[in-house]
Amino acid sequence: RLAHFRAKVVHRYVGLGEMMRAPKIENTLPKISGFWQEYLENMPPYITKTVTRPAVIHSAWKASDGSIGIVFLNISEQPQSIVFNLEGDQYGFPLKASLAVTELSLSQDEKPIHKVYGTLSEGKGKITYTLESRGMWAIEVKLDKSVP
Repeated sequence: RLAHFRAKVVHRYVGLGEMMRAPKIENTLPKISGFWQEYLENMPPYITKTVTRPAVIHSAWKASDGSIGIVFLNISEQPQSIVFNLEGDQYGFPLKASLAVTELSLSQDEKPIHKVYGTLSEGKGKITYTLESRGMWAIEVKLDKSVP
């Protein structure tokens, strides 16, 4: 499902875009630990180490048209709420520009879904969302063409 999400929904960002600084999630998230196995030549078959990450991992990407995609993945077995401030000027948008925010997701039958989240009329604003257990979600941010 994650591979389909990347290929069908966020490829223009994650696959073809330029990595940007992700916004800081403001609320406290639980930590998730798991094992990471590496295979190194001339070493025992696997080196195993424990890796600990926040329950939601995320990244931001700039597409060739200047739009920004911010991708979220809940790696936990519980729904997780996220809250973050989005500041458009940090991504190259003009100060106080009106920005259109669209939710990007994948339907149960694996079709891309684009749903209007809202508009940031002053070029910045607080975004909140709850990701389902093992859920994936992204937002697309671009200049709002409906505003002169």
